[in-house]
Amino acid sequence: MSLVVLKFGSSVLRAPEHLGDAVHEIYRHVRGGRRVVAVVSALGATTDRLLEGVDVDGTDPRDVADLLATGEAESVGLVTSALTAAGVPARGLERIELGLSTTGDRLDAHPEHVDADRLRGWFDHHTVLVVPGFVGVHDRGGTSLLGRGGSDLTALFLADALDAPCTLLKDVPGVFAWDPARPGAAPPRYRTITFADAQRLDGELLQRKALGFAAARQRAFRVAACGRQAMTLVGAGVTRVDADGLREVRPRVGVLGCGVVGGGVVEELLRLGDRFELVGVAVRDLDRSRDVAGLLRERITDRPRRLLEAGLDVLVHATPPSGGCDELVAEALSQGVDVVTADKQLVVRRGRELSARARVGGARLRCAATVGGAVPMLEATRRAARRGAIRSLEGVLNGTSNFVLERLAAGANLGDALHAARTAGLAESDATADLSGLDAARKLAILAYEAWACPLDVDAIQREPIPDSVGSGLGTGGVLRQIARVSCDGQGRLRARVSVERVGVDHPFADLSGAENALRIETGAGSVRGVRGLGAGRGPTTEAVLADLFALRRRPAAEAVGGAR
Repeated sequence: MSLVVLKFGSSVLRAPEHLGDAVHEIYRHVRGGRRVVAVVSALGATTDRLLEGVDVDGTDPRDVADLLATGEAESVGLVTSALTAAGVPARGLERIELGLSTTGDRLDAHPEHVDADRLRGWFDHHTVLVVPGFVGVHDRGGTSLLGRGGSDLTALFLADALDAPCTLLKDVPGVFAWDPARPGAAPPRYRTITFADAQRLDGELLQRKALGFAAARQRAFRVAACGRQAMTLVGAGVTRVDADGLREVRPRVGVLGCGVVGGGVVEELLRLGDRFELVGVAVRDLDRSRDVAGLLRERITDRPRRLLEAGLDVLVHATPPSGGCDELVAEALSQGVDVVTADKQLVVRRGRELSARARVGGARLRCAATVGGAVPMLEATRRAARRGAIRSLEGVLNGTSNFVLERLAAGANLGDALHAARTAGLAESDATADLSGLDAARKLAILAYEAWACPLDVDAIQREPIPDSVGSGLGTGGVLRQIARVSCDGQGRLRARVSVERVGVDHPFADLSGAENALRIETGAGSVRGVRGLGAGRGPTTEAVLADLFALRRRPAAEAVGGAR
């Protein structure tokens, strides 16, 4: 997997309610097949607040540095926690663990060295590393600060050490000829800008120290805003201006369903009102109370067709399989309305038909949330198929079953294990599809179509249900897992199975915890690629839906996703 360094400053991480912006941006890169080093500043005005009442000139620089480093540490913890809740495997590193050594003035230090191999080693077990910007370890011991623009400098220094691309995420989508907040005409945005021209600017958006380092190392980087398509490449060979730098599409979105997943999507769409326009939400029961902040009653309807009649760019399908909205989804695609669905049964039953409707109507069908939650299984399979033949797929595809099997192995009975799964929000009232292997089989069929463009009959997949207890002929030792497998013999013939097995402690699936999912892709050349993370729950599934929405917003060209039967 390739590596990218992303820096999130205090103008992006303005307050805890804005952590989602960083999560969505990081996840976009993760599902694109990249590992991420996320460099974070302290939230909002935290640094200024910490300095209130502090006599900097009369205080030992060590104490000032230690004090301000607490703001960065807090930000690392909050961003890591938000990523984990969204199902993205992340690890926050403390200042000492990062090991960025510095020299010079303790409060305006210069980075000297970081152990790049040690830093890469953290990625053996994590997809995202969240690290503090602005702080380092001084060569005379203790904490040091990198001064004004220090987080930008940290990000560029790490990118140089890791030989990775770097993007500085700001509150504006790129570098502008003048401050976009200034009254009057909107400024042009630089599509590309040379280091020399960038150094002639006012030094507010691009801090002098960080820009000087990048120019000296000839390390080009991007300046962008979370969730936006526009950006500026700094360090290009020529300066080019885009006169329409602030003009972006704001898609009109309708949502079918406001339950666990739909409610999470609606809440984020309301928060992201500058990027998406929520037209309305269709529900079955208008009188049912809904804990969604900011959702006004006039945006809710019990007549789903009204959403299409209002004029949509995207329809989000987040109703349960029994919601009866299949035909509305088909009609939306025929009318040229993009669809994002979380309904795996719909994709299995009618995926190819819906894709055909989308092609004819000039729409796109996205279904990342149907498999793996926030684990980018569809994207990983699609990338592998584009690079060459795939021999087999093997995965733990059902988070509920993984959770239940762990409880059974700990001595619980099936009823208690299911109750715990429902309490954790990982199982529906009727968990038959999870326990029987049917849910995993449906997901396997969708993945198989991505891998080989061959339909796989779900009913023909051999399935072994989860037993009432671990003593039901499963032997002893190892770890219990529900494993789904499918392979292709090279002639287009697929063999598939879902079974409950004991795997050794050294097996790649042995250390999965709770609702974690994982997928291993074996290529025709014998190499193995893998992805893992949380595969169930409101947070991970909501993140997958939002990632599809952001992808549709960024890419105006038609792109359909196949289904399977």
